[in-house]
Amino acid sequence: MEFSIGWVLSLIRRARLREITEELWEEYLTARLDVLLPQGDRVELRDCGTEYFGARSAVVLTAWNPMGEEVDLEENERKNAELAMDLAALSVDFLPCIGSSADTSYREAGFIAFDLDEELAIGLLRKYRQLGYYFALGRTIECRLSDSDEKREVKEISTR
Repeated sequence: MEFSIGWVLSLIRRARLREITEELWEEYLTARLDVLLPQGDRVELRDCGTEYFGARSAVVLTAWNPMGEEVDLEENERKNAELAMDLAALSVDFLPCIGSSADTSYREAGFIAFDLDEELAIGLLRKYRQLGYYFALGRTIECRLSDSDEKREVKEISTR
């Protein structure tokens, strides 16, 4: 099943209003989470789990498009640079990460932070006005909403 970028953006705008639909959950749960490695390679988080990085847990977060509102590339990059400085100030290990739709027609840059306290992560998400994040524990990855207890397990690549 293919989704147009306009359709996805309309779902994101509805999510901003806390109308998380099943269609939007499906987008979140089938998204690619590509971690960019220092040597230039990339790995999909579901393929390797947090153990690959020597970490117990990881949080994938971004500062792009606050509350699902699309902003220009320059603003997204500026906010992500601020997020990187915040992560560095917390003295946690982190790497760049690209979240994208399953067909890669929509992409957002962000970071994967290893063994970051989840409450600190939620504070950053609120600061950068983000609806949700991915939390990984070993090979289990969940999509969680920032301001609620709602969470769902991300689908395995083989089931997409």
